[in-house]
Amino acid sequence: MPADPASITLDWRLSSPWWDDTYDCWDIVPVVIEEQCERGETLNEIGEIHIASISPGRTQDIVGRLDRDGADVGGVAGTILTPGTDLLADDLNAALTRRTGRVLILNTVQLWDEWCGFGLGVRLAGAALRRLSGGARAVAFATAPADPAGWDPEDPEQAGRDITVARIDALAQGVGFEHYRNGVHILDLGAHSIDDILDRLGDPVSVRSGVQADEIA
Repeated sequence: MPADPASITLDWRLSSPWWDDTYDCWDIVPVVIEEQCERGETLNEIGEIHIASISPGRTQDIVGRLDRDGADVGGVAGTILTPGTDLLADDLNAALTRRTGRVLILNTVQLWDEWCGFGLGVRLAGAALRRLSGGARAVAFATAPADPAGWDPEDPEQAGRDITVARIDALAQGVGFEHYRNGVHILDLGAHSIDDILDRLGDPVSVRSGVQADEIA
């Protein structure tokens, strides 16, 4: 591993219209202290995490607003919301334990190549979600669904993507996410604690030994 994971911090940037409190877009950058000197610290970015927080039913066309702001979560939002009302889909609304609260959409979790393979990505995303999850109903995210019609077994990039998707699906289901539809997975925050999930994943500092290097980035 390039550096001690205990030195990683999360830098947060909130993007939301001042006049609209129905959604927030968070850009979260994991950084490590590259060096310390009399002039201060140099921070080295090691990846990026993007999370949107939405309040279903409080506004019209929340999908369009998010897409216009570059949040790129329209596919997930369009799957979990009822078109034209921006209410949660009836079956999903009935299935969730909490009756009110925001929904968090985990859009992007990416670490630079040298940081992949140590199981850090899922832990950092979990740490970010934990800070945003107070009173929230659910977390939603989508894996990129494989396209059987366009699948080429000779294309290593396609095969690698499908393997990655399968590993993410397995990990998500192992920590409490359930597949909803169209590749979207849901974590019911009334039934599952992100703290408990992080505890099951283990101490992030322990990945220095490579014990859990078989996990996704």
